[in-house]
Amino acid sequence: MTYDPWDPEVLEDPYPHYARLRADHPVYHVEEHDIWVVSRYADLVSAARNVEVFSSNQGNSYERRPVPMLVGLDPPEHTRVRRLVARHWTPRAINLLAPRIERLCSEILDRALGDAGPGDEVALDALVDVAEPLPVTLIAEIMGIPTEDWADFRRWSDATVDQMAGPPTEENELLIVEFAMYFVELVQRRQAEFDAGTADIDDPNDMVGVLFGRTPDGDRLAPEEIVSMCVLLVVAGNETTTNLMANMIVELAHRPAIWDAAAKDPDLLAPLVEEGIRFTSPVQGLFRNTLTSTELGGTTIPEDSKVFLCYASANRDTDKWPDADEFRLDRYPNAPNDADHVAFAPGIHHCLGAHLARLEGSLMFREIFDRIERLEVTGPVVRGTNPSIRGIKSLPATVTLR
Repeated sequence: MTYDPWDPEVLEDPYPHYARLRADHPVYHVEEHDIWVVSRYADLVSAARNVEVFSSNQGNSYERRPVPMLVGLDPPEHTRVRRLVARHWTPRAINLLAPRIERLCSEILDRALGDAGPGDEVALDALVDVAEPLPVTLIAEIMGIPTEDWADFRRWSDATVDQMAGPPTEENELLIVEFAMYFVELVQRRQAEFDAGTADIDDPNDMVGVLFGRTPDGDRLAPEEIVSMCVLLVVAGNETTTNLMANMIVELAHRPAIWDAAAKDPDLLAPLVEEGIRFTSPVQGLFRNTLTSTELGGTTIPEDSKVFLCYASANRDTDKWPDADEFRLDRYPNAPNDADHVAFAPGIHHCLGAHLARLEGSLMFREIFDRIERLEVTGPVVRGTNPSIRGIKSLPATVTLR
């Protein structure tokens, strides 16, 4: 067989191609791009947890480029940085954001639906008008970013993600530098505020301030580490949650019975979102590089190889879930406690913002179900060209209000 993750046909619907990989070539060498694709659940979990061989030190994108942020670190640097920031991303800490998220969800739907009333139909772009505003607005708010700068966040985030798909363009390189310099200036400004006592470094609602904080033993992030964390928070928070909600909207539009069931029973919201995370896998996969030659799935991968850990394929592995291609509301009744998928990455690089994505998704869909009886996709779903991200660029739809 031949498989190219950048093939437009694969990008449009990768899942039949993943199934063939799992069946016939579970560790597949894409010669044209010199990458190795890991597609089975068990192999992927094994590789992701073996950081001594499958390293992140050359970045988690196609291009070999070390990135000075959490996702691009191996132990012991990764252990230290994660220890400093993880305590602020526990479910208990994130749940404090719920009232803020509920307010934003209501405001976003107010703008999207305008003055329409029960029974009315409204045409909109479900990506731009519904899925996209929540993550970027929330992350900007909790980082204290001025309102007028929020639009730039999406532009910078898109440029950063686009470079994951291959060598970045000159335009993207300039945007990424602009992105980093914005946070360099922000961190310098906030440091001056903390030093002058005009801002509270212990305010739990100020994420930049939290990053400046010290642990009980006195350790703290260096300024460049704070800048890197700010960039990571914006990109990961934007892309994962935006594409999760947009992809779920597409799937639910084609499954009215599931839409109606979740709308009637609020207890199904968490199981719905958890299954949506597994089924749609907004982050399709990320790269590692091998520090030594190794065998995986009966195949030898040479030293210094780029390896694509395909989370989306592993999440449809029928050896793990015999009905993996079905979208089921009863798969995760105790979500997220029983979640066994790998959409947020297994091992030490498990996504810090996983609970925030779940909370945003659950609260946004509660607002959607409360106000929208039915959604119909009315035009072509325009997707991106990055095999790492199951992204959507345009999602024309018509909604009927309750």
